[in-house]
Amino acid sequence: MVYQTADQLRGLTLLDIDTPPAIVPISLKDMDRNEDDLYASQELEDRLEQAIDAYEKIKEKYAQ
Repeated sequence: MVYQTADQLRGLTLLDIDTPPAIVPISLKDMDRNEDDLYASQELEDRLEQAIDAYEKIKEKYAQ
């Protein structure tokens, strides 16, 4: 995950080679990364959709 830090956001810091964004590696179970060390976007979208569906089922179960 690549993101602008809170301090960079507060300070309206422009990101460049000398002021890069923060980078936090995220590992997802049963998913392989490509040669660029990234997950395929379709696989990631599918995984997120599965998680959202599972959440909705739990929410329905406990809302009753």
